[in-house]
Amino acid sequence: KWLKDPNTRLSTFDFSKALLSGDLLEEHRDFVIIDCYSEPDFDYRQMETLRNQQSLRFVPFLFILSDSQDTLKKQLYLVSNNYLLIEPLDTFAFVSLVTSALHTSKLERRLLMYKDFVEGEKKLIANMDDLLELSRIYQFENERQLVEYIRTNLLKRIEMALALETAIFAEYSEDDRTLTIDQYDEKQKKVLKHHTFQIEGAVEARLLSHGYPHILEGKDLNDPLLQEMEESLGLKVHSVLFIPVNVFHRPLGVLLLLNKLYRNEFSENDLAFGLLVSQKLSYRLENLRMNAIRSSEQNELEGLFSKYNQILKEWKLFKQILDSINSGVILFDEYTRIHYLNEAARQQLRFPAHKKQVRNLSEVFSENSLHQILNKVKNEQLPLTRQELYIEKENNPDYYLGYSIYPIDEPDEPEKYIIVFSEISHSKRLQAEVIRMDRMASMGVLSSGIAHE
Repeated sequence: KWLKDPNTRLSTFDFSKALLSGDLLEEHRDFVIIDCYSEPDFDYRQMETLRNQQSLRFVPFLFILSDSQDTLKKQLYLVSNNYLLIEPLDTFAFVSLVTSALHTSKLERRLLMYKDFVEGEKKLIANMDDLLELSRIYQFENERQLVEYIRTNLLKRIEMALALETAIFAEYSEDDRTLTIDQYDEKQKKVLKHHTFQIEGAVEARLLSHGYPHILEGKDLNDPLLQEMEESLGLKVHSVLFIPVNVFHRPLGVLLLLNKLYRNEFSENDLAFGLLVSQKLSYRLENLRMNAIRSSEQNELEGLFSKYNQILKEWKLFKQILDSINSGVILFDEYTRIHYLNEAARQQLRFPAHKKQVRNLSEVFSENSLHQILNKVKNEQLPLTRQELYIEKENNPDYYLGYSIYPIDEPDEPEKYIIVFSEISHSKRLQAEVIRMDRMASMGVLSSGIAHE
C-alpha cells in the first residue's frame, strides 16, 4: 500500500558514493534501507557523521545484516531509530517493521515540531513586553485612557503576536451583568456600534466571577452567548481563549481571543501568554485606580483642612470678640456641663488663678444659685431676660448678677443654653440708696405736715 502511494518516491544509491557526494542529504527522507549483507566488513562508524546530520537524526534506518555480523549488530543497537533484519528476509516481518518505523518517524517528527513550536511560544512569552510594547501602558494617567488603548492598539498587537483572527476586549458591567463590545472603524478611532450581551446564567458569568482563564472549544462553542456574539459581530468562532481582566479581584472586562490562524485550537502556552498580559494589565489598572483614590482623598483632605482652617479662623475671631466684651458668657447643656466660658465670666465670678479649666456649672454657682437657674430654664419660657441672681460670697455679702438665658437649637444633640450675665451689685446698692432716700423724703414730708397741723 505504501509503495503504491503516488506520493512515495524511491531513490537508490551506492553507499560509498552516497557518503562522499552527500546525495542522501539533498532531499527529505522518511526512511533509509541499507544493505550490509553484501558488505561483510561494514563498519557503522562510517555512518556516524551522516547519522548525526539534523535532517537524518530522526529518520529510521533499516539495516539488513547477515547472521554473522555480530559486531555490527552491537554497534547498531546503541543508536535509536536503527532497525535490524537478518537475511533471509521474512516478507511479513519486513513490511511490519517498515510500517512501524515510518509511523514512529512521523510521530517523532511531529514531536520535534511541537517542541520547536513550544520553544517558540516560550520565547514569545519571554519577549512579550517587547512584542506588545507593554511599557506603553504606564504612559496613561487614568483608567479610561488605558481601557481605550487596550480596545484599539493593544488588541492588534496581541492578534499579531499570537497569530489570531480576532482579539476583542469586552467591558463588564456588574450592575447589569452584561458584556459590552465596541466595534471601531478601520482606523480604530471612531466607535461604529456598541454590542451589549447579557451573561446572566451563562458559563462566562461563572468564569468572570471566579477570574478563571479558560479555553473554549468543541462543545463549549454551543454556548448561547458565543452564538449570539457570532451573529452580532459577523464572526465564525472555532476556538476562544477567555481571559478575565480583574481590578482588585472584581471583573473589569475580558479578553476574547478568537481563532488561531495556523492551528485549530489554543495551546497551554497561549493561555499562559494571555494570562500574563491580563495580570500586567490588572496590575496597572489597580495602580491607576489607587492613584485616583489617593488623589480624590487628598482633594477631600485639602478641602477638609481648608474648611477646618476657616472654622478655626472664625472661632478665634469669635473667641476674641467674646473675650473683649464686659459681660460674662457661659455655654452649657442640660446636664450642666460647660462647653465654653469667656474671660469676663472668669473675672466676674472671681475664679482662683490656679483654676484653669471649669467643666460644670456646679463649680461656678452655689447649690442654691444653680437650682434657681435650672428651675427657670425648665419651667419658664425661653429666652429669659433681665433676671437677677444673688451670689453668695464670703467676702462680699451683697453680690448680685443680672443675667439672660437663650436656648441653642442643635438637632440630635443635648439641649444647650447660653447665659449672659454681668455684675449689678453697684446698681443694686444705688437702687437701695434711692429707695432709702425716697423713704426719707416721704418721712420728711409727712413730718412737716404733722408739724404744720
